[in-house]
Amino acid sequence: MDNFEVPVSGNGRQRSAFAVPQNDNNTEAGRKRLRKQEGIKRACTECRQQKLRCDVVRDPFSTCSRCRRLRLACKIDTAFQRIEKRRSKSARQQVETRQPSSGVVALSASHNLSDPAIPDDLETAEPEERSRISGVLPSIAATEPEDISQPYDPTIVFPTYPIIPHDHNTRSHFEDRIDSSDNIPTATATRKLDAIELSPTEVQDLFSDYFENYHQFLPLLNPSKSPSYYYESSRLLFWTTIAIASRRYQADLTLLTALSVSVPRLLWSVLQSVPQNYHDVKALCLLCTWPFPLSSSSSDPTFMLSGTMIHVAMQMGLHRPSQAQDFSKIAMKVPLEELQDRATAWTVCKIVAQSVATGYGQPSTSFDNSILSLSLSNTGVINIPEELRTRLRIESLCHRISKSLYSISEVTDNINQQTTVINLLSDELFQVETDLSHTISPVQQIYLRCAQLHLRLYALFDSNASQNFTQGLVSLYRACESLLSLLLKTEKDILSHSPNYVFQMALAAGFALLKLITSPAAQLLEGTSAKAVFNSAIVIVRKMSVSNNDLPGRLADVLAQLKARGRSPDKSDQWQNFTLKVRSRMSMSVTFDALWHWRKGFEASGSSANTARAATTNNFTDDALNWAGGPSLVQEEFHLDDELFDEFYPLNWMVESPQDYSSIYVT
Repeated sequence: MDNFEVPVSGNGRQRSAFAVPQNDNNTEAGRKRLRKQEGIKRACTECRQQKLRCDVVRDPFSTCSRCRRLRLACKIDTAFQRIEKRRSKSARQQVETRQPSSGVVALSASHNLSDPAIPDDLETAEPEERSRISGVLPSIAATEPEDISQPYDPTIVFPTYPIIPHDHNTRSHFEDRIDSSDNIPTATATRKLDAIELSPTEVQDLFSDYFENYHQFLPLLNPSKSPSYYYESSRLLFWTTIAIASRRYQADLTLLTALSVSVPRLLWSVLQSVPQNYHDVKALCLLCTWPFPLSSSSSDPTFMLSGTMIHVAMQMGLHRPSQAQDFSKIAMKVPLEELQDRATAWTVCKIVAQSVATGYGQPSTSFDNSILSLSLSNTGVINIPEELRTRLRIESLCHRISKSLYSISEVTDNINQQTTVINLLSDELFQVETDLSHTISPVQQIYLRCAQLHLRLYALFDSNASQNFTQGLVSLYRACESLLSLLLKTEKDILSHSPNYVFQMALAAGFALLKLITSPAAQLLEGTSAKAVFNSAIVIVRKMSVSNNDLPGRLADVLAQLKARGRSPDKSDQWQNFTLKVRSRMSMSVTFDALWHWRKGFEASGSSANTARAATTNNFTDDALNWAGGPSLVQEEFHLDDELFDEFYPLNWMVESPQDYSSIYVT
């Protein structure tokens, strides 16, 4: 037998996995055999399993670029053999049966890492790896901090198998197949996001508070699921739920402020990773319903996020829950429970998209009513919860109102057409109220009153020459009174936890009442009652304030300031100042119009103040400074300087050049 020489590295370890015949080194056959064997030895086990090119260096040993990028253990194993896919699938199913929850691990927030999955070579896995899969060792998600800005640490030893499938559609199907509440552990681990750390007790308290106070406004999540389930489904959904619950969390008043920085950062990191998990769409729904408190709407991304929410949902096929296969590149059979969850998620997407469009005075996206008529399919019956079906019907009506009156509101010569359309929509609104009168909940009643106000606000676009002009204004007043009185009658917690959409509609009601009681239209109303209703609007908006200096608190002050500055209605006006200057924001035009007038008055006061200072310098009499609306009165009303106003005013984008903008409108 030939003698073999085993090459040894400087540290005494075996450098090569194959021995080379000593007496063949100088022969042509030996050199060819050596080159062939060296070619085989170049690939590491990970690349050999995937049949990929490998650039591992044996001497001195250096891991291949693929293992470094995926953070895999790069090694050369002489006894390694590729595992067939069929055996791999069988082994994976055995692991799922023994330990259902072990394969569900939180998605990394940075999304820069490759999504790991259960190993194909399970039978040949290292003992430590096998114990990690079966749940003996703690999962990575439970032991490592979740700082999304955490740099790569080369000293950390990562498993040689992926933790989550690379394809998010596969991950969703795999995780949700095992999401039965019986399989979800009740214990909740400590959770960290950047410098924020929540104990299991705090997590449980926040989730309990969310389902007790916020869930009724948008029944999207399942209260029977544990916080761990939502964390494992989507880290973004978990922390979004925590952020919403922290809005009124008295145990830690700084939590919302901290989350308002970390959660948006996590949000953008998730959005830049394509494709997303459909549970992330749920997080977008919640963020659009309860956005973080802001002091200026110029930095509000809610309307943009609502569009992102719709398109991400459509990209993964949520709008066709029964045909999820058509939107996936892999074969997938969606279980009935996941099918139900997908249909519910898409229903909520449409509801949120429409309410955001209404509240921000923007055209709504195309409204798909097919979800209402979902019945028997190949996988069974899809049952949308009754509360969501009711809400979807209300938002569908709001969509038709916006679509029918959007083009009419921009012009003033379609008087007869607008009257006809409003009458038809009024009949439809009455029919919806009649159908829901016996089954509607208090929260759904609020949304129905918002839809009624959404329709009646278009009376402000009508011309005073219209035959039904005064009747439309009376109907508008009644709609405002109906919504505000209902909000006052509800429990205190309703106002404290209400969505952003309810705040926007209550604010619009306040500005509409302000326009009515400071114009000749006040003669059509009950004077004392109208003023009391307006004061209730200020109270309601202030109660919706979450933090100091946020939009509800600021705009409540604007309502009070405009009322204090407003003069008594005068018949000589002949309705000349009643026409809206801002007419392109649909039912929310009254809000933007009132703020435009507020800006105009603020600029006039500044100009008057400069004139007054010049007059004082030139020894003019003090009487010149005391005219109605002069600087002394304005100083008492506003107490704002220019720098504060620029941050305060939510229409900065519209009035950056006031002299140019004012010329657009003819009074």
